[in-house]
Amino acid sequence: MSMSLYDALVAVGLARTNNDQPTLDSASEQPQSKKLSADDFALLQRLADTFPACFNLQRPVPLMPDLDMMIRQHPDFRLVSVTSLDNVLAFVTGRRPYCLALTRKGARRHTLDGTPREPVEPEVRQAASAALAQLKTKRKRQKHRSAEAAAAIARFHLDR
Repeated sequence: MSMSLYDALVAVGLARTNNDQPTLDSASEQPQSKKLSADDFALLQRLADTFPACFNLQRPVPLMPDLDMMIRQHPDFRLVSVTSLDNVLAFVTGRRPYCLALTRKGARRHTLDGTPREPVEPEVRQAASAALAQLKTKRKRQKHRSAEAAAAIARFHLDR
């Protein structure tokens, strides 16, 4: 039996099940979850099908700051929930490949049709570099925790 893309994302922890709830950061009031609900994932699929130049998760491009408004003006997306679109855009722009795209030399922001427009601002490049450093630190901590958990399980089995 083949697994759907959504099921694969759930399996590796990148998609939420109906029981999961996004967490809120009181300072920004933006969802901080890196996981997508089934509805948000369906929206991401629609966006990728409609705007493949902008929503390629393997090879992302820097997006225009007002891309959400451009999407909402498109006839197929006028009735899309603002929260759902914000969740999807946060998911796309919060990933390591997107941050790397922002830091590339000569990187330019793209419109919905994939046309490169304005250059990525230096302060955005710096913020993306800082985000990449945070992601690297987080990965190291996760690796360390995994190693500690494996050691604890091994000790548990040895004590039996």
